[in-house]
Amino acid sequence: MTNIKTLIDQVSSLKGAKFISVRGYQNQQGEVSNYVINANISVDNAKRKDLEMLQNITDVKVTEISRKLKIDKEIVSTAHAELIASLEQNLSKNFEDRNNQSKGQSDAYIHIGRSLRIHKETLELHVTGLKQSKEILVKGDYPDKKETRRPKTIAKDVFRKDTKMQNFRDFKIGKITEMRISGTTIEL
Repeated sequence: MTNIKTLIDQVSSLKGAKFISVRGYQNQQGEVSNYVINANISVDNAKRKDLEMLQNITDVKVTEISRKLKIDKEIVSTAHAELIASLEQNLSKNFEDRNNQSKGQSDAYIHIGRSLRIHKETLELHVTGLKQSKEILVKGDYPDKKETRRPKTIAKDVFRKDTKMQNFRDFKIGKITEMRISGTTIEL
């Protein structure tokens, strides 16, 4: 419990965005990895930058993506427009205007600052941030999957690839062995 209190104190006292090392994180597939994340970031600012980046994509770029993917340009344009509309909706100051997924994420957690939150049902503590790097220590057991995405989803994924929110990560504290924050190592 003392280490959890230290973790909460360290993350809560961060001033501005800071790099945090997450070590020995084990996901559901058994993969064990070390991460460096940028914590204490403004998610809304990251979304605004993503929106600006998507809005600056030209018709020439949409055509280029369409040709590269061999997907009809109209489908690629629709995917692009839908991503922009979704970000605009989820940046609305009026909570009720946001989509159900965004509202569900907001309702599911009690936030303790920008990078710590507690899941209301499981009471699990989570640390969040933007992935800067990842080192896989133990490969996970991922089933072979055949491509089942529709063309519009494939196009959206190409646009998402360069967004900041594509690198947003949420780590359950119980799945981490150690964190390093502002020079302090915390074993968990």
